[in-house]
Amino acid sequence: FGQSPRRLFGMHSRPMVPRRDAAVLICQSWGIEYMRSHRALYLLAERLADAGFHVMRFDYYGTGDSADSLAEARVGHWLEDIRDAAQELRARSGLGRVHLLGHRLGALLAQAAQARFAPAQRLLLWDPPASGAEWLAQQRRLNLESHHTWNAQRPRHTKLAEPPELELFGLPVSPAWRERIAALRPLPGPGVELALSADEAVAGIIEAGAGESAVLRLPDASHWNSLEWVTRPWNPRPSAALVAAHLERPAS
Repeated sequence: FGQSPRRLFGMHSRPMVPRRDAAVLICQSWGIEYMRSHRALYLLAERLADAGFHVMRFDYYGTGDSADSLAEARVGHWLEDIRDAAQELRARSGLGRVHLLGHRLGALLAQAAQARFAPAQRLLLWDPPASGAEWLAQQRRLNLESHHTWNAQRPRHTKLAEPPELELFGLPVSPAWRERIAALRPLPGPGVELALSADEAVAGIIEAGAGESAVLRLPDASHWNSLEWVTRPWNPRPSAALVAAHLERPAS
């Protein structure tokens, strides 16, 4: 869907019996977090469809199965992608209302898109980083730790130099892209709902004033900051059930 040449790939989970007056657009994270959480968010979409929601996930421009390569993508494009995906979901579902569920980096992007375009009536942020700059620093540290771990297992003559400055886990990242990501910040306040994993509950966003936001505390740890877990599938079924049940209730 979308306008050529920036065609986007989306995945629409349709309810057998539509019972909701709003659809749900899931804004996924990027890079290693996208891969780690892919199945969990697919299962969440199916669960919400079983509960009567139209649900859509999609790949940002230059990522996944959407058009072009990451080198062509800009953060501004990704915010427009969220707006366009919300419009596409409205058209396919026949519903005028859309809820945004943003996960990790996708949470920061979803809120930025909401501030610029107001594509949704409800905004739920799942494990948002304290800032885009903190998220980038975390990804760079994990990337470096992973590189050193693998290097330690290689024979001396096959050891590699430090990972390229403009890559994260093998994906190219331009200075302009990093600058725009670093500028993203969550803005807790009325109308913003937070879903926080057990080990994210004391993140900087809480200290920054999340008292004005509705906070859903989740039972599972997410381990976003752990190299041991970085390549393990993330599928917190009890937490996903709570998030689904939360979206089934009217916003507080």
